[in-house]
Amino acid sequence: MEIKKKIISYNATCFNTNFSGANQRFFTLYRDLIKSLPNYQFIIYEPYDYSFKNIFKNNKNITFIKSRIKNDSSRLVKAINFLLYKKFFFPENFNLGEVFNLPFLNNKNKNIIFTIHDLRYHYFYKSSLTSYIYRFIFYLCLKNINNIIVVSNSMKEQVQKLFPQKKITVIPNNVELNKFKYDNVHAKNVLKKFNIKNKYLLSIGHIEERKNYINLLKAFAIFSKKHIDCSLIIVGFVGQKNIRDKLITYIKINNLSSKVLLLDDVNETEKIILYKQAELFIFPSKYEGFGIPILEAMSLRCPLVLSDIPVFKEITENKLFYFDPYKPLAIAKVLSSVFLSKTKRKFCISYGLNRVKDFSIEKNKKKLLDLYAETL
Repeated sequence: MEIKKKIISYNATCFNTNFSGANQRFFTLYRDLIKSLPNYQFIIYEPYDYSFKNIFKNNKNITFIKSRIKNDSSRLVKAINFLLYKKFFFPENFNLGEVFNLPFLNNKNKNIIFTIHDLRYHYFYKSSLTSYIYRFIFYLCLKNINNIIVVSNSMKEQVQKLFPQKKITVIPNNVELNKFKYDNVHAKNVLKKFNIKNKYLLSIGHIEERKNYINLLKAFAIFSKKHIDCSLIIVGFVGQKNIRDKLITYIKINNLSSKVLLLDDVNETEKIILYKQAELFIFPSKYEGFGIPILEAMSLRCPLVLSDIPVFKEITENKLFYFDPYKPLAIAKVLSSVFLSKTKRKFCISYGLNRVKDFSIEKNKKKLLDLYAETL
């Protein structure tokens, strides 16, 4: 579908080069979308402390504008900056703008699309001061927005409860199927680097309360009594330092130091190899808007064991193996069941390789282009 308008603007000040679903989505899906529209001009507003030029180096139709907002600023500082420099973003001559984080102001121009990855401050961190502030800003910003993108049907249902009259389009996250390459020599070097000698279970995600790593450790403590030759590796950037401290304390108190490895300095290639060498990938979250690691594990032939939250069952069509994330014993039983069964692991791999094709960049790019054309 042809888009007649010419200038598309992105406020990308929330992105950086760390692992996250939001970062990966922008640097893959939007990179390819921009490349497929060479006759259109794109404006990307960067954070003050990051540059995206190398990521988009093959895209010649982009103007990068360095904002005054640091990606690592506190939410309060970001809010103040947006209010002070509201005219800095989305000049009058753009035809369509897309924003990916709060806050933003949109009083006049209606061609704004807001992409929502999750509503953790509505449905998980409900009682914190940050949650109250976030919800107020959320309602204020979305009041004049006509188009919303969400990354799953589960998210669509959550947003519809808050804004039943809004147009909400589901465009899921994606994975680059052709990027996962490595050789056996490199794999051995990575295992040696991290001193990994045993079979291991793998979990990846930011160290936050909703990621549920405490219950995972409790489950692994039960699991490891029967499977003494298996370790647990958790790869994650520190989102909440107090949660990481709790994990370290629990590991020490329960004598798990020789069996549990916490990694936060892992590059993309090392992460891929850790997936490929793992016995199982475990996603124990209590709340997610999507779950990029599910797609990564599927692409890399790594069997999956997941918490039974709706979005995980949506992504995997309720066909894999799930546990109650609030019950460590239940987690341990499911882990042990899949770990011991070659049949179950083979099914996970076979299903995953087929299912992940539904989350390709090309399919999502078409959905995004159709939405842009309809909006304009």
